[in-house]
Amino acid sequence: MKNRIGPIDTSAESRAIPPEFLGPIVKGRNTLKVASVLVIIFYSIGILLFGLYAVLLLFLWGEGVGKAVLLLLPFGLVCGVGLTAGILGIQASRNPKKTTVCLVFGGVLLIYYGFSFIWGMANLMSGKAFSILLFVPALILSAVYFDGAYRYDRYYRDYLIQTQSEEEAF
Repeated sequence: MKNRIGPIDTSAESRAIPPEFLGPIVKGRNTLKVASVLVIIFYSIGILLFGLYAVLLLFLWGEGVGKAVLLLLPFGLVCGVGLTAGILGIQASRNPKKTTVCLVFGGVLLIYYGFSFIWGMANLMSGKAFSILLFVPALILSAVYFDGAYRYDRYYRDYLIQTQSEEEAF
């Protein structure tokens, strides 16, 4: 087989990504891709709101910029981690070797929003205000992202084990 660049080596050792991993049937691939796009949209909006809120606090507090930074730092960090997770998810949907990193980022987001939800429910029971509309979509989106990354990683690992056992049989 020849392409514009030169001959293509189709041996098992030379293939970085098996061609069957690029089809739509792969378990978790589409889930990871869709969840990654939604995560990118969600956290991009969050970063825009972060910037607007920072400017608003700067005008309201004037010289108290240190307080504004302290208040907004956790929000900015979570948005940065989420945006990174979304970008890595898009890359991992093309290359299954990167799904382990997606599992780590998805786990971090899932743990963060899980604890935030538990903390919010505890505040709600103690009579304080809590916005469910803020945490539930993020928690669900993090869970779907993690699930897609887990399924795709599992499918890829099973493929590697199967390929290795077939090579040992010969």
